Amino acid sequence: MSRRNSPVPEWIPPDLPAAPGVYQFEDTLGNPIYVGKSVNLRRRVRGYFYGGGPKDDRMALMVRLARRVELFPAGTDLEAKLEEADRIERFRPAFNKALKNRSKGWYIEADLGSPFPRLRVISRPRRPRARHFGPYRGRRQPAEVVVLLEKILRLRSCSGAIRPDPDASPCLQHGIDQCTAPCVTLVGINVYRAQVREAVRLLEDPAYL
Repeated sequence: MSRRNSPVPEWIPPDLPAAPGVYQFEDTLGNPIYVGKSVNLRRRVRGYFYGGGPKDDRMALMVRLARRVELFPAGTDLEAKLEEADRIERFRPAFNKALKNRSKGWYIEADLGSPFPRLRVISRPRRPRARHFGPYRGRRQPAEVVVLLEKILRLRSCSGAIRPDPDASPCLQHGIDQCTAPCVTLVGINVYRAQVREAVRLLEDPAYL
């Protein structure tokens, strides 16, 4: 099918990458109206215009109003998730199901007031010394981000306080190389807290990845 006969409008770049990342539809004034992510930007963006367009009325209207698309390729799924969440939070696009109130939603918490912090997904920030990232529209997305960060940085996923005991045996997570085991002093407090600071830096700036 030629470009002229294609249902894809002329303002969609013909060289969309078949790569993972974030896409951002904008209106005639350049305002972001919808942000999404995909493992294949080319297929996802072009898919909005085939088969008669989206069946959902809200998304069909978004497509009619869109006049430009910005692409933000990502090297990893984690980077794409963080970039998408950051743009939705920053721009509050009209066609994303944005939160009505910042106090409602889900947050990633890094309790830096704890000697051996861990990442948690919470609905209400309460610890004043903790760092909070969000809000997210649902629990699933921040939970996936936490799991990815735990795997990449080998952070503990266990609950409760840690009392390091060099005579204890490390848990299964250490056995499969998913935790550095501060609970049995295989790493010290300073090394472990440096791991958590890396997670915080990633949450602050996905491009740091």
